[in-house]
Amino acid sequence: MPEALQRADKNDTADVLVVIVSWNSGPWLSDCLQALAAQSCRPRHTLIWDNGSDAATLAVLDTLPQRFAGVQVHRSGRNHGFAAGNNLAVAAAPASRFVLTLNADVVLQPDCLQRMLDRLERDPRLAAIGAVQVRPDGVTIDGLGDMLHASGIGWREGYGRSWQGAAPLGERTAADSGERGAALASLAALPAFSPCAAVALYRRSAFEAVGGFDADFFCYFEDVDLGYRLRLAGWQCAVAPDARATHVGSVSTGAGSDFAVYHGHRNLVWCFVQNTPAPLLWLTLPLHLAMTACTLALYALRGRAGVVLRAKRDALRGLPHAWRKRRAIQAQRRAGTADIGTALRWGLRR
Repeated sequence: MPEALQRADKNDTADVLVVIVSWNSGPWLSDCLQALAAQSCRPRHTLIWDNGSDAATLAVLDTLPQRFAGVQVHRSGRNHGFAAGNNLAVAAAPASRFVLTLNADVVLQPDCLQRMLDRLERDPRLAAIGAVQVRPDGVTIDGLGDMLHASGIGWREGYGRSWQGAAPLGERTAADSGERGAALASLAALPAFSPCAAVALYRRSAFEAVGGFDADFFCYFEDVDLGYRLRLAGWQCAVAPDARATHVGSVSTGAGSDFAVYHGHRNLVWCFVQNTPAPLLWLTLPLHLAMTACTLALYALRGRAGVVLRAKRDALRGLPHAWRKRRAIQAQRRAGTADIGTALRWGLRR
């Protein structure tokens, strides 16, 4: 009997579908799945959706169903992107109450899924819940959910913060209930605008009702956009402060790469246009334009203005399509303008 199956038989099973979108993710998948198999509350289904990976990753994928019980692999044959890859995987998978999107370079703490489920079960207003993400050093925060400024720019809350002299967050010790744990809980208690989809648990009914991720985004900012549409539909999003995961980050596309910068700065324009309620859209449009000018100036100083210019050019080319999607999104909006306005960040400090 496989080790993963022996462990899973001892655990409670939750009605959760785990989706891992893989693109050249071979070196990371084993650690990710081992941590998933060790969860105190195991998911019912796990589907790896491969987006046309290289031969090395395909060789790893061949071994996974035998090594990890309950894991299925789907080879799509081409790169659909993170957004469409998740949507296609959810559509192809069995019915479930919840969907956990999980990056291949994420390692969950043993009780992470249970704590996320507990939070969703306790609060029926929540459509999605994220986890506290830490870097592999165990003391540096990788993110406490995604935040969105009124100008349209987004970021991962708490990114890069650390507690000097603290024991690694991955070590479950009595310190978790002490000063370090209190500081983390206090920081994470602020509701996120949306969870980071590297580790995000969604109510499947809500996920499907708003159409899942926007496939036009391909990757980057698709989780903020989904969180925005969930909020427009009347739901809320948050981070479970006691659910923790280690996230390496940017292993496929590279941190700060031209690919990441292009998609991020193109997609944030579409997110802003499609989702912002009309009174806020016209109020914050000058902020958005000012933010765009500042971004171009900053990247020009770094000698990289070209990639941002291409992103904004292509965003403008896609505006007619984005505006058509906006009409459908706003027609189904249930949240008030004030509800959205209070969920956005308005200050200049991150």
